[in-house]
Amino acid sequence: VHVRACNHAGLCSIAVSDGVTVDTNPPIPGQVFDGLGDSDIAYSPLPNHVALHWAGFSDPESQIDHYDWCLGLTAGECDVVVWKEAYLQDHVMAAADLGGSSGPFYATVRATNGVGMTTQVTSNGFVVDATAPIVDQDPAFVVDHFGFVSTTVPDQLEGYQFVRSAIHAKWHFDDSESGIDHTTIEVSV
Repeated sequence: VHVRACNHAGLCSIAVSDGVTVDTNPPIPGQVFDGLGDSDIAYSPLPNHVALHWAGFSDPESQIDHYDWCLGLTAGECDVVVWKEAYLQDHVMAAADLGGSSGPFYATVRATNGVGMTTQVTSNGFVVDATAPIVDQDPAFVVDHFGFVSTTVPDQLEGYQFVRSAIHAKWHFDDSESGIDHTTIEVSV
């Protein structure tokens, strides 16, 4: 905006504003991820905390002014943690009363631009699993064709193995909340 003022003597002054940006669009939505780091988690071991991060929100006209986040038991709802301001951070790690529920929980992030328009995006959800797998069957060697000596062979002790390149063992763990991701075996001599 250019403004010119002139007095009765015919002298004028001109002033120029720094302009105004017209923004009629809400922020461009990004993505919301459960957990911290570079990936999205499906399960969290933290029964009293929530962690989330987001990326890709933008606003080319008036920029992002701030972010808010909330947590709900349904996508887009805020019935577990009400809206909290995250300023211009791209992640949150906060204590949260999850009410003893295992979920699923859905994190929603709302981006607000410089003129107050908003866009919100919800994560795909996560489940809290704060218990370790249950041992249903302790590890045990299986007597079969892998070189175990039975008592039917004279002068041999049962339970000794003579084949060094293979063992046959069995065990069983159960986790009804998040399932078993992997098992490892360690053999000591």
